[in-house]
This record gives sequence, C-alpha cells and structure tokens, in this order.
Amino acid sequence: VVTAILGTMKKYYLEKGMRRQFLEDNLQRKALEHLYVVFDGMVPKYVIPRMLMQKPICDYRPRVSILFVLIHDFHVSDANAALTFLNTYFGKMDDICAAHKVTKIETVAEEYVCSVGVVPEDLPGDTSAITAERQHQELLERLFGAAYEIQQLQNEAQKKFKMGIHTGEIHAGVIGQKLPRFRLFGDTINTSARMMQKASPGQLLFGEATNRLLPSSLKVKEADGIIVKMKGKGDVKAFVLLR
Repeated sequence: VVTAILGTMKKYYLEKGMRRQFLEDNLQRKALEHLYVVFDGMVPKYVIPRMLMQKPICDYRPRVSILFVLIHDFHVSDANAALTFLNTYFGKMDDICAAHKVTKIETVAEEYVCSVGVVPEDLPGDTSAITAERQHQELLERLFGAAYEIQQLQNEAQKKFKMGIHTGEIHAGVIGQKLPRFRLFGDTINTSARMMQKASPGQLLFGEATNRLLPSSLKVKEADGIIVKMKGKGDVKAFVLLR
C-alpha cells in the first residue's frame, strides 16, 4: 500500500512539473511571437531570429544599391501638419518600395532611404562575377522603378524631391536593444547621400558604379555624365536618366 501511495505521489508531482514547464514554455513562445511582430515593423525579417537570440549582427554585402530621397525645401511651421505630411508621403513610399521588392532602411527627418542587395532574397545564387552583375542589374530595374514612382509623388505633394543612388559594398547591422535600428555602414551609403545632396530639386543623380550596371532598358541623358564636386572626393562623375 505504501509503495502504491509513493508511486502515485511521484506520478502526481512529475505530471505537475511537466504541466508547469509546458505553461512556462508556452508563455515564452507567446512572448517571442509578440516580439517578432514588433520587430517585423522595425527591421528586415531575416535579422529577427538573431535579435531574439541577442546575437550581434554585422553582415557584409559586396554589392548593394542605395537610394536616398530628400523632400526639398521642407519648411512647415505647424508640427502637426509636418508630421501628417511626412507620415502620408513616407507611407506612400513604403507602399511603392514593397511593390517593387525594395528594402526600406530608415527615415531621418525629411529623408527616406531604401536599398536593393541587402536582404538574403536579393543575394546572387551564383557567385560568378558575370552572373552576379546580371542579377544586380535586375535589382537595379526594381530600384529605378521605385524611384520613378516616388518622383511621380512630387506633383501631389507639391514638393520637389532630391534623389541619389550609388552602388558598392556595405556592412549591414542592428544597433541597440532598446528601439533597435537596422543600419548600413560604409562609403557606399555616404556617397549615395552626397549624390542626393548634389542633385537639383526634382532630379535623380547616380554614380559611375551604378551606371556601369545600368540595365539596357534604362538610358542616360549624357553618355559621359556630368562632373559634380563632392566633399572629400573632389570631382566625381554622375549621371541622369533619360525619361
């Protein structure tokens, strides 16, 4: 009888422990699912599993193309009107990028940044130089397609956009655990920003590295490009699309 009672008690406590562990695991799973949903609106999906495991993220990308968009002469005295305007038009840019499978990187004040070649889906399946270049040309078609649609927002917004694109290598990573931000690092993003700064209102400028990979469906206004002066770089060749 004593042996049977002890056996029953052992079974009871074992099942109780298993139920407790199940509930704890279930709560942890739900918490991770909630975090995943939160992060999904902040960073590209491919980095989220490593964020949840609190692993450092620094991914090298040998070739990306980055688009900077600046809303030119953005001066709105009313803060509510300014935020409403930015939310409206950055939201439209989000939709355009999503339609063209272009990755949004960030917004800073009145600047919008997006890119191709960063997320795993954009990486070339074949690492041979010729194939990788051809695949990046396809990515550039998507990026220029998004850029063209973004330019079409200017009439509606009654604002001119200055835009710049550059192609090259970068490192991509996530900074911070509280309000984490997905960022790109390297000369390519700096040069993209400078291309944007040098563009005239309503104009899209892109560099020589981008022009070398320009899809045959896109043409430039001047085959030899134009010369712009960039801080720290001197005279740099830039190109404008023929539309």
